[in-house]
Amino acid sequence: MSTSSTADLATFVRSFALNPSRWAWLVGAGASAAANVPTGTHMIREFKARLFSDALNLPLREIDTGDPLWVDRIAAHFAASSTLPPSGDPDEYAAAFEAAYPKEADRRTYIDSKVAGARPSYGHRVLAALVATGQADCIFTTNFDPLVENAVAVARDLITGDVGPLTIASIDSAERAGRCVAESDWPLLVKLHG
Repeated sequence: MSTSSTADLATFVRSFALNPSRWAWLVGAGASAAANVPTGTHMIREFKARLFSDALNLPLREIDTGDPLWVDRIAAHFAASSTLPPSGDPDEYAAAFEAAYPKEADRRTYIDSKVAGARPSYGHRVLAALVATGQADCIFTTNFDPLVENAVAVARDLITGDVGPLTIASIDSAERAGRCVAESDWPLLVKLHG
């Protein structure tokens, strides 16, 4: 029998009710998009539009990244120039980001501007309640924003429980995740971006 399987909703609910710590959660771009943080796809379009406008000396405000005609023009430009990895390539986001904003400080400022004012979505708040009540021990996220952490902090203020502090580990602090797992020191949030 395989150790991994797909469960229907009813099977998941029964299993979760019996043993919530058996499950890990993956929070993707949809949760942050619901909080008005742009997805990687939206940002790639924005980076490419900026680079396209610079290359052709067009005002950026004239380019509508939601218009399929502009999207096709921009895609054709980059396909012909080979200055960026092809669309869908795993390196596309990083290459386009670095080309649009060569200075690390500018990239940091750009990200800060995109998450400024974002508030946790309903999904963030529900997950945070699960963390605060000890029903969600391990969360992985591909998102760069602090919305999971913010939601957990608020939930902890509202819900009294016997749950330890949230350990946050990222690519540059993997040893934290290893220690947390080895010592069963939950809850753990692993940020998979970088």
